[in-house]
Amino acid sequence: MIATNLRASFAQLPHLGGLPTRANTSVTLQHIPGQTLRGALASAYLRTHGRAAVNTPEFVRLFEGGVRFGPLLPASRRPSPLSLREHKYSRTPGCDEDVDLALDPEAKHLEVCKTCGSPLELGKGILKKSIESVATRRHTAVDEAGQAAKGQLFGREVLLDERFEGPLIGEPELLDQLKKLDEAWIGGRTTTHGRARLSWDADGEGVGTPLVIDGILVLRLVSDAIFVDTEGFPTRLPDLNQIAGVLQLKPDQLTLQRSWTRWNQVGGHHAASSLPKHMESTATAGSTYRIDLGGSTPSPEALQRLHLHGVGIRRHEGFGHLDLVRPPLNLETVRRLMDLQHNATAFDILQTFGGVDPVRAARARQALTRLVIPEIRQNPAYYSPLLVASIEYILGLSEVDLRRAAKEWTP
Repeated sequence: MIATNLRASFAQLPHLGGLPTRANTSVTLQHIPGQTLRGALASAYLRTHGRAAVNTPEFVRLFEGGVRFGPLLPASRRPSPLSLREHKYSRTPGCDEDVDLALDPEAKHLEVCKTCGSPLELGKGILKKSIESVATRRHTAVDEAGQAAKGQLFGREVLLDERFEGPLIGEPELLDQLKKLDEAWIGGRTTTHGRARLSWDADGEGVGTPLVIDGILVLRLVSDAIFVDTEGFPTRLPDLNQIAGVLQLKPDQLTLQRSWTRWNQVGGHHAASSLPKHMESTATAGSTYRIDLGGSTPSPEALQRLHLHGVGIRRHEGFGHLDLVRPPLNLETVRRLMDLQHNATAFDILQTFGGVDPVRAARARQALTRLVIPEIRQNPAYYSPLLVASIEYILGLSEVDLRRAAKEWTP
């Protein structure tokens, strides 16, 4: 199996319905779940090949097990890790107290930021809503006289982010079939919302290996996952036997050392039948697990296989995708890569990405990924290997690490 990165650029603002609320406003999710993407691509496929294609073996292979559909996220945004002890209130540019307990278990004593005094709390596994990401549109029913009907005013949230991206995983020939699709309607109210243009990166984009530190495997969900125990009841913990099988280890070698999880409820609407989907209890995106490998050292190929395979059940429906966990920031590595005498460009990139303006930083990262990296890969002889290594290292850092490196590292 291989992975490819899908980018969706919306021409119409999408509404991605979440669970119903008592308010007269229909809220939207902050991302495109894998199950929503799967349905949208299936609809686009049938528009191209005709409704009769639903009974073909190729359709079944594409959408009933042959391809895994990951969540599409806004550029440079990820679910908040539940293991991350972060600021409860807005952080200042000088703060550096956000700590990932999955990577630094001894930091659990931190309760308050030493710089600004803000309380620190564990993450909630969601994409945080902001004024820049969501707008509410008000509507009302119209009576027979053509006037607004009394008591019928309601609102619907729409996403203002225009570009989303995420992985699709499957056999090359199946992904090639999906790459022929260049347009889809994603989300609800598709007569007026959610029209998107689709583009695809080269195969292999987004593939990585889960992090292993001192014999501890750190797994983090980037999508909700469905786990069941030996009797079929929902649980928030992964099946160690499944993980051991993918890594080709003995099940008794693995021990769940610690976990940071929360329950979530996932439902939805099945457009083909116009019926609500069954509600599922899931471990929410951002859930994190520390698994002791019992002294074993899986090969990079085995770890990559686990990343492609995912965890839990119903993975082809968009559940159980793993995030790429980066090791703790080593400022000495940054200093070594950022030698100003030879690498001023990389230092400028670091300062831009680590700046206080998140919109500018996100745009700079996006431009670097889409424009500079492809050029470097096509003409490697024209660029310093140190510059290439520095840029790739910077792109792998989290926003917190970028701010910390930009603040502490000086020429």
